[in-house]
Amino acid sequence: MQHGKRPLRSVDGIDVAASVLARLAPRALRPAIDQLRLDARSIADGFRGVREPTFSSHARPGFVPTPLAEIDPVLELLPTRALKRSYSTLRRDVEMIGRDFRGDRVPPTITRPRRTMTATTTPSLAPRRVKVTKLIRETRDAITIRLEALDGAPLTFEAGQFLTLHVPIDGAVVRRAYSLSSAPADGFAAVTCKRIEGGRVSTHLHERLREGDVLEVLGPSGTFVPSARMRRLVLIAGGSGITPCWSIARAVLARDPDAHVTLIYGNRSEADVIFGREIDALASERFRVVHVLADPSDAHRGPRGMLDRATFERIASELDIDDAEHFVCGPAPMMDAVREVLLARGVPRTRIHEERFQSPAERRASPIASPQLVTVRRRGRDVAITVPPDRTVLEAATERGVALPFSCAIGGCAACKCKVVEGEIRMDEPHCLSDAERAEGWVLTCVGHPTRPTTIEVPT
Repeated sequence: MQHGKRPLRSVDGIDVAASVLARLAPRALRPAIDQLRLDARSIADGFRGVREPTFSSHARPGFVPTPLAEIDPVLELLPTRALKRSYSTLRRDVEMIGRDFRGDRVPPTITRPRRTMTATTTPSLAPRRVKVTKLIRETRDAITIRLEALDGAPLTFEAGQFLTLHVPIDGAVVRRAYSLSSAPADGFAAVTCKRIEGGRVSTHLHERLREGDVLEVLGPSGTFVPSARMRRLVLIAGGSGITPCWSIARAVLARDPDAHVTLIYGNRSEADVIFGREIDALASERFRVVHVLADPSDAHRGPRGMLDRATFERIASELDIDDAEHFVCGPAPMMDAVREVLLARGVPRTRIHEERFQSPAERRASPIASPQLVTVRRRGRDVAITVPPDRTVLEAATERGVALPFSCAIGGCAACKCKVVEGEIRMDEPHCLSDAERAEGWVLTCVGHPTRPTTIEVPT
Protein backbone atom coordinates (compact mmCIF):
# COMPACT_ATOMS: atom_id res chain seq x y z
CA MET A 1 0.00 0.00 0.00
CA GLN A 2 1.39 3.36 -0.97
CA HIS A 3 1.10 6.41 1.22
CA GLY A 4 1.90 9.24 -1.17
CA LYS A 5 -0.48 12.10 -1.93
CA ARG A 6 -3.44 11.02 -4.01
CA PRO A 7 -5.20 12.96 -6.79
CA LEU A 8 -8.25 15.11 -6.03
CA ARG A 9 -11.64 14.17 -7.46
CA SER A 10 -13.11 16.56 -9.99
CA VAL A 11 -15.66 19.07 -8.67
CA ASP A 12 -19.31 18.43 -9.59
CA GLY A 13 -22.70 20.06 -8.91
CA ILE A 14 -22.98 18.58 -5.43
CA ASP A 15 -19.65 20.17 -4.47
CA VAL A 16 -20.65 23.56 -5.88
CA ALA A 17 -24.02 23.55 -4.10
CA ALA A 18 -22.36 22.60 -0.83
CA SER A 19 -19.78 25.37 -1.28
CA VAL A 20 -22.51 28.00 -1.77
CA LEU A 21 -24.43 26.72 1.25
CA ALA A 22 -21.30 26.69 3.42
CA ARG A 23 -20.54 30.31 2.53
CA LEU A 24 -24.05 31.40 3.52
CA ALA A 25 -24.36 29.28 6.67
CA PRO A 26 -22.79 29.98 10.08
CA ARG A 27 -19.22 28.70 10.45
CA ALA A 28 -20.29 26.12 13.03
CA LEU A 29 -22.43 24.33 10.42
CA ARG A 30 -19.69 23.95 7.81
CA PRO A 31 -18.39 20.55 9.02
CA ALA A 32 -21.95 19.14 8.87
CA ILE A 33 -22.45 20.59 5.37
CA ASP A 34 -19.16 19.07 4.24
CA GLN A 35 -20.17 15.65 5.56
CA LEU A 36 -23.54 15.90 3.82
CA ARG A 37 -21.67 16.67 0.60
CA LEU A 38 -19.49 13.57 1.00
CA ASP A 39 -22.51 11.39 1.75
CA ALA A 40 -24.41 12.80 -1.24
CA ARG A 41 -21.48 12.14 -3.57
CA SER A 42 -21.21 8.58 -2.27
CA ILE A 43 -24.93 7.98 -2.93
CA ALA A 44 -24.66 9.54 -6.40
CA ASP A 45 -21.67 7.34 -7.18
CA GLY A 46 -23.74 4.33 -6.20
CA PHE A 47 -26.49 5.23 -8.65
CA ARG A 48 -23.90 5.76 -11.40
CA GLY A 49 -22.21 2.47 -10.63
CA VAL A 50 -18.96 4.14 -9.53
CA ARG A 51 -17.14 2.27 -6.79
CA GLU A 52 -14.01 3.45 -5.01
CA PRO A 53 -11.37 0.70 -4.66
CA THR A 54 -11.04 -0.73 -1.17
CA PHE A 55 -7.26 -0.34 -1.44
CA SER A 56 -5.48 2.07 -3.77
CA SER A 57 -2.42 1.29 -5.85
CA HIS A 58 -0.23 2.94 -8.49
CA ALA A 59 -2.33 1.29 -11.17
CA ARG A 60 -5.59 2.40 -9.65
CA PRO A 61 -5.16 5.24 -7.17
CA GLY A 62 -7.97 6.29 -4.88
CA PHE A 63 -9.20 9.87 -5.14
CA VAL A 64 -9.57 12.43 -2.37
CA PRO A 65 -12.57 14.81 -2.53
CA THR A 66 -11.56 18.42 -3.15
CA PRO A 67 -11.65 20.25 0.22
CA LEU A 68 -14.78 22.37 0.51
CA ALA A 69 -12.81 25.50 1.37
CA GLU A 70 -10.90 25.23 -1.94
CA ILE A 71 -14.04 25.22 -4.11
CA ASP A 72 -14.99 28.58 -5.69
CA PRO A 73 -18.61 28.23 -6.91
CA VAL A 74 -18.33 31.20 -9.30
CA LEU A 75 -15.25 29.73 -10.95
CA GLU A 76 -16.87 26.31 -11.29
CA LEU A 77 -20.05 27.72 -12.91
CA LEU A 78 -18.30 29.71 -15.64
CA PRO A 79 -18.86 27.91 -18.97
CA THR A 80 -15.48 28.34 -20.74
CA ARG A 81 -11.80 28.13 -19.84
CA ALA A 82 -11.20 31.67 -21.14
CA LEU A 83 -13.81 33.07 -18.75
CA LYS A 84 -12.32 31.06 -15.88
CA ARG A 85 -8.83 32.43 -16.59
CA SER A 86 -10.16 36.00 -16.75
CA TYR A 87 -12.09 35.53 -13.51
CA SER A 88 -9.01 34.10 -11.74
CA THR A 89 -6.90 37.06 -12.88
CA LEU A 90 -9.57 39.53 -11.73
CA ARG A 91 -9.83 37.82 -8.35
CA ARG A 92 -6.06 38.03 -7.81
CA ASP A 93 -6.08 41.73 -8.74
CA VAL A 94 -8.90 42.47 -6.31
CA GLU A 95 -7.03 40.61 -3.57
CA MET A 96 -3.89 42.70 -4.24
CA ILE A 97 -5.90 45.94 -4.07
CA GLY A 98 -7.44 44.79 -0.81
CA ARG A 99 -3.99 44.13 0.65
CA ASP A 100 -2.88 47.64 -0.35
CA PHE A 101 -5.88 49.23 1.40
CA ARG A 102 -5.11 47.20 4.53
CA GLY A 103 -1.44 48.13 4.39
CA ASP A 104 -0.29 44.56 3.76
CA ARG A 105 2.58 45.08 1.33
CA VAL A 106 3.80 42.10 -0.64
CA PRO A 107 7.53 42.23 -1.49
CA PRO A 108 8.41 42.19 -5.22
CA THR A 109 10.50 39.07 -4.66
CA ILE A 110 9.83 36.26 -2.24
CA THR A 111 12.71 34.64 -0.42
CA ARG A 112 11.98 30.98 0.03
CA PRO A 113 13.47 29.41 3.14
CA ARG A 114 15.82 26.49 2.68
CA ARG A 115 14.21 23.19 3.48
CA THR A 116 15.71 21.60 6.56
CA MET A 117 14.74 18.55 8.53
CA THR A 118 13.46 19.75 11.89
CA ALA A 119 11.24 18.42 14.62
CA THR A 120 8.28 20.16 12.95
CA THR A 121 8.79 18.52 9.56
CA THR A 122 5.77 16.40 8.63
CA PRO A 123 6.92 12.78 8.92
CA SER A 124 6.45 10.33 6.08
CA LEU A 125 4.49 7.10 6.20
CA ALA A 126 6.09 5.85 2.98
CA PRO A 127 8.24 2.75 3.61
CA ARG A 128 11.80 2.41 2.28
CA ARG A 129 13.05 -0.61 0.37
CA VAL A 130 16.00 -2.34 2.02
CA LYS A 131 18.13 -5.38 1.25
CA VAL A 132 19.17 -8.04 3.75
CA THR A 133 22.97 -7.97 3.61
CA LYS A 134 23.77 -10.39 6.43
CA LEU A 135 22.05 -12.85 8.78
CA ILE A 136 23.74 -13.65 12.08
CA ARG A 137 22.65 -16.48 14.39
CA GLU A 138 22.90 -15.05 17.92
CA THR A 139 21.23 -17.91 19.86
CA ARG A 140 19.10 -20.91 18.98
CA ASP A 141 16.04 -18.64 18.68
CA ALA A 142 17.47 -15.18 17.89
CA ILE A 143 18.89 -13.80 14.64
CA THR A 144 20.31 -10.41 13.73
CA ILE A 145 19.33 -8.99 10.33
CA ARG A 146 21.62 -6.39 8.76
CA LEU A 147 19.89 -4.05 6.35
CA GLU A 148 21.00 -1.68 3.61
CA ALA A 149 18.75 0.82 1.80
CA LEU A 150 18.39 0.08 -1.92
CA ASP A 151 18.60 3.78 -2.77
CA GLY A 152 22.12 3.90 -1.31
CA ALA A 153 21.22 6.47 1.35
CA PRO A 154 22.30 5.59 4.89
CA LEU A 155 19.74 4.28 7.37
CA THR A 156 20.44 6.85 10.08
CA PHE A 157 18.95 6.34 13.54
CA GLU A 158 19.41 7.03 17.24
CA ALA A 159 20.26 4.37 19.79
CA GLY A 160 17.04 2.91 21.21
CA GLN A 161 14.89 3.42 18.12
CA PHE A 162 13.14 0.73 16.08
CA LEU A 163 12.14 -0.13 12.52
CA THR A 164 8.73 -1.37 11.41
CA LEU A 165 9.27 -4.22 8.95
CA HIS A 166 6.73 -4.86 6.19
CA VAL A 167 7.09 -8.60 5.62
CA PRO A 168 5.33 -10.31 2.65
CA ILE A 169 3.82 -13.60 3.82
CA ASP A 170 1.45 -15.70 1.69
CA GLY A 171 0.45 -12.79 -0.51
CA ALA A 172 -0.17 -10.35 2.36
CA VAL A 173 2.09 -7.75 3.93
CA VAL A 174 2.40 -8.18 7.70
CA ARG A 175 3.96 -5.44 9.84
CA ARG A 176 6.10 -5.88 12.93
CA ALA A 177 8.29 -3.47 14.91
CA TYR A 178 11.83 -4.57 15.80
CA SER A 179 14.33 -2.55 17.82
CA LEU A 180 17.64 -1.65 16.23
CA SER A 181 20.38 -3.62 17.98
CA SER A 182 23.20 -1.91 16.08
CA ALA A 183 24.71 1.29 17.41
CA PRO A 184 24.75 4.45 15.26
CA ALA A 185 28.58 4.32 15.05
CA ASP A 186 28.53 0.76 13.62
CA GLY A 187 28.03 2.09 10.10
CA PHE A 188 25.05 -0.18 9.38
CA ALA A 189 21.51 -0.81 10.59
CA ALA A 190 20.53 -4.13 12.12
CA VAL A 191 17.52 -5.49 13.96
CA THR A 192 17.45 -8.62 16.11
CA CYS A 193 14.44 -10.93 16.04
CA LYS A 194 13.67 -13.59 18.63
CA ARG A 195 11.51 -16.45 17.45
CA ILE A 196 8.17 -16.57 19.23
CA GLU A 197 6.29 -19.87 19.44
CA GLY A 198 3.40 -19.54 17.02
CA GLY A 199 4.66 -16.13 15.87
CA ARG A 200 3.78 -15.65 12.22
CA VAL A 201 6.44 -13.07 11.35
CA SER A 202 9.25 -14.25 13.62
CA THR A 203 8.85 -17.81 12.31
CA HIS A 204 8.93 -16.56 8.71
CA LEU A 205 12.06 -14.48 9.30
CA HIS A 206 13.85 -17.39 10.95
CA GLU A 207 12.87 -20.01 8.37
CA ARG A 208 12.46 -18.15 5.08
CA LEU A 209 14.51 -14.94 5.12
CA ARG A 210 17.73 -15.08 3.08
CA GLU A 211 20.61 -12.71 2.44
CA GLY A 212 19.78 -10.64 -0.63
CA ASP A 213 16.04 -10.56 0.10
CA VAL A 214 14.29 -7.19 -0.18
CA LEU A 215 11.92 -5.85 2.47
CA GLU A 216 10.19 -2.56 3.13
CA VAL A 217 10.72 -0.72 6.41
CA LEU A 218 9.14 2.27 8.10
CA GLY A 219 11.19 4.42 10.42
CA PRO A 220 13.41 4.62 12.32
CA SER A 221 10.95 5.62 15.04
CA GLY A 222 10.68 5.73 18.79
CA THR A 223 11.51 7.88 21.81
CA PHE A 224 13.28 5.23 23.92
CA VAL A 225 16.40 7.30 23.42
CA PRO A 226 18.80 8.69 26.05
CA SER A 227 19.52 12.40 25.90
CA ALA A 228 23.06 13.71 25.61
CA ARG A 229 23.00 14.91 29.23
CA MET A 230 22.40 11.41 30.63
CA ARG A 231 25.67 10.06 32.02
CA ARG A 232 24.51 7.43 34.52
CA LEU A 233 22.17 4.85 33.08
CA VAL A 234 20.68 1.58 34.32
CA LEU A 235 19.41 -0.71 31.57
CA ILE A 236 17.01 -3.44 32.71
CA ALA A 237 16.29 -5.99 29.97
CA GLY A 238 14.57 -9.33 29.71
CA GLY A 239 15.07 -11.71 26.78
CA SER A 240 14.87 -9.90 23.45
CA GLY A 241 14.41 -6.64 25.36
CA ILE A 242 18.20 -6.43 25.19
CA THR A 243 18.08 -5.20 21.57
CA PRO A 244 17.51 -1.46 22.20
CA CYS A 245 19.48 -1.61 25.46
CA TRP A 246 22.57 -3.03 23.73
CA SER A 247 22.46 -0.20 21.19
CA ILE A 248 22.03 2.38 23.97
CA ALA A 249 24.87 0.98 26.09
CA ARG A 250 27.44 1.10 23.32
CA ALA A 251 26.32 4.53 22.06
CA VAL A 252 26.44 6.17 25.49
CA LEU A 253 29.79 4.65 26.45
CA ALA A 254 31.32 5.66 23.10
CA ARG A 255 30.16 9.26 23.09
CA ASP A 256 30.97 10.19 26.72
CA PRO A 257 34.13 9.03 28.54
CA ASP A 258 32.54 10.02 31.85
CA ALA A 259 29.39 7.91 31.32
CA HIS A 260 28.65 4.85 33.50
CA VAL A 261 26.14 2.18 32.45
CA THR A 262 24.75 -0.74 34.45
CA LEU A 263 23.04 -3.58 32.58
CA ILE A 264 20.71 -5.95 34.48
CA TYR A 265 19.76 -8.69 32.03
CA GLY A 266 17.36 -11.57 32.71
CA ASN A 267 17.26 -14.85 30.75
CA ARG A 268 16.49 -18.53 31.19
CA SER A 269 20.05 -19.85 30.82
CA GLU A 270 23.48 -18.93 29.46
CA ALA A 271 22.50 -20.30 26.05
CA ASP A 272 19.63 -17.79 25.83
CA VAL A 273 21.74 -14.67 26.42
CA ILE A 274 21.63 -12.63 23.21
CA PHE A 275 24.97 -10.84 22.52
CA GLY A 276 26.41 -12.72 25.51
CA ARG A 277 30.06 -12.75 24.37
CA GLU A 278 29.96 -9.12 23.23
CA ILE A 279 28.37 -7.96 26.48
CA ASP A 280 30.91 -9.74 28.66
CA ALA A 281 33.79 -8.47 26.50
CA LEU A 282 32.63 -4.86 26.98
CA ALA A 283 32.21 -5.19 30.76
CA SER A 284 34.43 -2.77 32.68
CA GLU A 285 34.41 -0.29 35.50
CA ARG A 286 32.23 1.95 33.30
CA PHE A 287 29.98 -0.90 32.12
CA ARG A 288 28.72 -3.06 34.98
CA VAL A 289 26.84 -6.23 33.95
CA VAL A 290 24.49 -8.35 36.08
CA HIS A 291 23.16 -11.54 34.46
CA VAL A 292 20.02 -12.94 36.12
CA LEU A 293 19.37 -16.55 35.04
CA ALA A 294 16.38 -18.70 35.89
CA ASP A 295 18.02 -22.03 35.01
CA PRO A 296 21.80 -21.46 35.01
CA SER A 297 24.72 -23.82 34.99
CA ASP A 298 26.78 -24.46 38.12
CA ALA A 299 29.37 -21.96 36.84
CA HIS A 300 26.99 -19.01 37.08
CA ARG A 301 27.92 -16.65 39.91
CA GLY A 302 25.17 -14.04 39.51
CA PRO A 303 21.57 -13.86 40.78
CA ARG A 304 19.43 -16.94 40.15
CA GLY A 305 15.72 -17.00 39.40
CA MET A 306 13.31 -14.88 37.43
CA LEU A 307 13.93 -11.16 37.09
CA ASP A 308 10.83 -10.43 39.19
CA ARG A 309 10.07 -7.90 41.91
CA ALA A 310 11.93 -9.69 44.70
CA THR A 311 15.02 -10.29 42.59
CA PHE A 312 15.19 -6.77 41.25
CA GLU A 313 14.62 -5.30 44.71
CA ARG A 314 17.68 -7.15 46.02
CA ILE A 315 19.79 -6.03 43.07
CA ALA A 316 18.67 -2.41 43.37
CA SER A 317 19.55 -2.35 47.06
CA GLU A 318 23.01 -3.82 46.47
CA LEU A 319 23.98 -1.61 43.52
CA ASP A 320 22.74 1.81 44.70
CA ILE A 321 21.21 2.82 41.38
CA ASP A 322 18.31 5.04 42.48
CA ASP A 323 19.79 8.32 41.16
CA ALA A 324 20.33 7.00 37.60
CA GLU A 325 18.17 7.13 34.48
CA HIS A 326 16.42 3.76 34.10
CA PHE A 327 15.60 2.22 30.70
CA VAL A 328 13.38 -0.87 30.89
CA CYS A 329 12.48 -3.27 28.06
CA GLY A 330 11.26 -6.86 28.21
CA PRO A 331 8.22 -8.97 29.10
CA ALA A 332 5.33 -6.98 30.59
CA PRO A 333 5.39 -8.72 34.03
CA MET A 334 9.09 -7.94 34.40
CA MET A 335 8.60 -4.31 33.38
CA ASP A 336 5.68 -3.88 35.79
CA ALA A 337 7.73 -5.35 38.65
CA VAL A 338 10.72 -3.10 37.91
CA ARG A 339 8.54 0.01 37.77
CA GLU A 340 6.88 -0.83 41.10
CA VAL A 341 10.23 -1.30 42.80
CA LEU A 342 11.72 1.90 41.39
CA LEU A 343 8.69 4.00 42.35
CA ALA A 344 8.69 2.48 45.85
CA ARG A 345 12.34 3.47 46.19
CA GLY A 346 11.49 7.07 45.34
CA VAL A 347 12.75 7.14 41.74
CA PRO A 348 10.79 9.87 39.88
CA ARG A 349 8.58 8.68 37.04
CA THR A 350 10.47 11.03 34.73
CA ARG A 351 13.61 8.90 35.20
CA ILE A 352 11.85 5.63 34.29
CA HIS A 353 11.83 5.07 30.51
CA GLU A 354 9.95 2.08 29.12
CA GLU A 355 9.68 0.46 25.71
CA ARG A 356 6.48 -1.58 25.39
CA PHE A 357 5.12 -3.28 22.30
CA GLN A 358 1.88 -5.14 21.83
CA SER A 359 0.90 -7.45 18.99
CA PRO A 360 0.22 -5.13 16.05
CA ALA A 361 -3.22 -4.54 14.61
CA GLU A 362 -4.03 -6.31 11.36
CA ARG A 363 -5.66 -4.25 8.63
CA ARG A 364 -9.16 -5.54 8.04
CA ALA A 365 -12.03 -4.46 5.80
CA SER A 366 -12.80 -0.81 6.48
CA PRO A 367 -15.73 -0.20 8.87
CA ILE A 368 -16.79 2.84 6.81
CA ALA A 369 -18.37 2.84 3.36
CA SER A 370 -17.91 6.52 2.46
CA PRO A 371 -15.43 9.33 3.24
CA GLN A 372 -15.85 10.85 6.68
CA LEU A 373 -14.88 14.28 7.98
CA VAL A 374 -12.47 14.41 10.93
CA THR A 375 -11.66 17.67 12.70
CA VAL A 376 -8.20 17.65 14.28
CA ARG A 377 -8.00 19.98 17.28
CA ARG A 378 -4.63 21.07 18.62
CA ARG A 379 -4.14 23.90 21.13
CA GLY A 380 -7.58 25.29 20.35
CA ARG A 381 -7.11 25.34 16.57
CA ASP A 382 -9.19 23.10 14.30
CA VAL A 383 -8.16 21.58 10.97
CA ALA A 384 -10.62 19.47 8.97
CA ILE A 385 -9.51 16.46 6.91
CA THR A 386 -11.42 13.94 4.85
CA VAL A 387 -10.70 10.28 5.66
CA PRO A 388 -11.46 7.88 2.76
CA PRO A 389 -12.63 4.32 3.51
CA ASP A 390 -9.22 2.82 2.67
CA ARG A 391 -7.23 5.13 4.94
CA THR A 392 -6.66 5.50 8.65
CA VAL A 393 -6.91 8.90 10.30
CA LEU A 394 -3.11 9.12 10.47
CA GLU A 395 -2.66 8.24 6.80
CA ALA A 396 -5.28 10.77 5.67
CA ALA A 397 -3.81 13.50 7.87
CA THR A 398 -0.28 12.89 6.61
CA GLU A 399 -1.43 12.97 2.98
CA ARG A 400 -3.07 16.36 3.59
CA GLY A 401 0.05 17.74 5.30
CA VAL A 402 -1.49 17.75 8.78
CA ALA A 403 1.21 16.65 11.22
CA LEU A 404 0.07 14.17 13.86
CA PRO A 405 2.37 12.40 16.31
CA PHE A 406 3.20 8.78 15.50
CA SER A 407 5.93 6.24 15.84
CA CYS A 408 5.37 2.56 15.02
CA ALA A 409 2.23 3.12 12.86
CA ILE A 410 0.93 -0.37 13.69
CA GLY A 411 -0.97 0.22 16.93
CA GLY A 412 1.81 -1.04 19.15
CA CYS A 413 3.29 1.97 20.94
CA ALA A 414 0.51 4.57 21.57
CA ALA A 415 2.62 7.49 20.30
CA CYS A 416 -0.30 8.55 18.07
CA LYS A 417 -2.87 8.51 20.89
CA CYS A 418 -5.59 11.19 20.58
CA LYS A 419 -8.89 11.75 22.39
CA VAL A 420 -12.28 11.68 20.69
CA VAL A 421 -14.22 14.85 21.55
CA GLU A 422 -17.23 14.04 19.40
CA GLY A 423 -18.10 11.21 17.01
CA GLU A 424 -16.68 7.70 16.80
CA ILE A 425 -13.48 6.02 15.63
CA ARG A 426 -13.19 2.26 15.32
CA MET A 427 -9.76 0.70 15.59
CA ASP A 428 -8.18 -2.35 14.00
CA GLU A 429 -7.47 -5.02 16.62
CA PRO A 430 -5.41 -5.83 18.57
CA HIS A 431 -3.66 -2.68 19.76
CA CYS A 432 -1.93 -1.41 22.87
CA LEU A 433 -4.66 0.74 24.47
CA SER A 434 -6.05 -0.49 27.77
CA ASP A 435 -9.78 -0.82 28.47
CA ALA A 436 -9.52 2.19 30.79
CA GLU A 437 -7.94 4.33 28.06
CA ARG A 438 -10.61 3.33 25.57
CA ALA A 439 -13.34 4.14 28.10
CA GLU A 440 -11.83 7.62 28.50
CA GLY A 441 -12.15 8.20 24.75
CA TRP A 442 -8.56 7.63 23.66
CA VAL A 443 -7.93 6.22 20.19
CA LEU A 444 -4.91 5.41 18.03
CA THR A 445 -4.98 7.34 14.77
CA CYS A 446 -2.63 4.88 13.06
CA VAL A 447 -5.27 2.10 13.23
CA GLY A 448 -8.40 4.28 13.54
CA HIS A 449 -11.26 4.70 11.07
CA PRO A 450 -14.06 7.26 11.66
CA THR A 451 -17.60 5.92 11.28
CA ARG A 452 -19.19 9.39 11.23
CA PRO A 453 -18.08 13.04 11.47
CA THR A 454 -15.62 13.13 14.35
CA THR A 455 -13.52 15.60 16.27
CA ILE A 456 -10.27 14.46 17.89
CA GLU A 457 -7.94 16.40 20.17
CA VAL A 458 -4.18 16.00 20.01
CA PRO A 459 -2.60 15.94 23.50
CA THR A 460 -0.02 18.64 24.16
